[in-house]
Amino acid sequence: MDSDIDMTEEQVVQLIELVRKHPLLYDKQCHAYRKAALKDRAWSSIASILGEGITGEKAYKRWKNLRDRFMKELRKVENTSTSGAGVSDIHTPKWVFYEDLSFLRDHCKRRRTTSNYPSSTSCQKNIEDSGSECQQLSEDHVFDGTGEVGEVEYLDEALESLEPVELSESCGSRKKKRDSIDKKIENIVDNVGEVLATMSAKKGKFQPFCDSLAEKLERLPPHVARALETKYTAEINSLLDEYDE
Repeated sequence: MDSDIDMTEEQVVQLIELVRKHPLLYDKQCHAYRKAALKDRAWSSIASILGEGITGEKAYKRWKNLRDRFMKELRKVENTSTSGAGVSDIHTPKWVFYEDLSFLRDHCKRRRTTSNYPSSTSCQKNIEDSGSECQQLSEDHVFDGTGEVGEVEYLDEALESLEPVELSESCGSRKKKRDSIDKKIENIVDNVGEVLATMSAKKGKFQPFCDSLAEKLERLPPHVARALETKYTAEINSLLDEYDE
């Protein structure tokens, strides 16, 4: 363990758990993944929870070391898990934090080949690609503590608290739910539009005249408008009685 980022085992376990609850620090599908300012805020928040003497920069460096070690162990597992390998041949990580970091596995998946029977060269290239892809997770952001969050206020409150953000679902699944809700709203609006169009069609050819007449009555003094309303209603009722017979 590097002397400048010493942590107790308990603090390391807590660090891993806190990072797991902040997908923007490791999940490329998270819409805040590229927001350096928010990442700085998250690291500062995590550091304050870990205790005195731990800064956001120290927390980030310790995490980077942990993640690099996990990637190294994961590549060993992939290297020894080729087709035909026996159970005893597959690398079994004995590193104490490997299982704690297993949530990163889905973010470091090996790319598939297009052939059903890849050559050993192709397999090796995939493993190297996997390593490069995972390494990119560590290098996408360098903690500098200088980020501003004015341009990303929609997540400001989520990271304002010193407590870790509780996220029970991945950002990707949350986006799918939002898209589903938007689609339902769009369907409702379309249905309402169809209903209104149908109602408008049923109003009849005299509706524009009635609307125009009502607008003109509104411009008259109330007592005059009421008198005209009574007069017109009486005449119309009289004509209805005559033609309905």
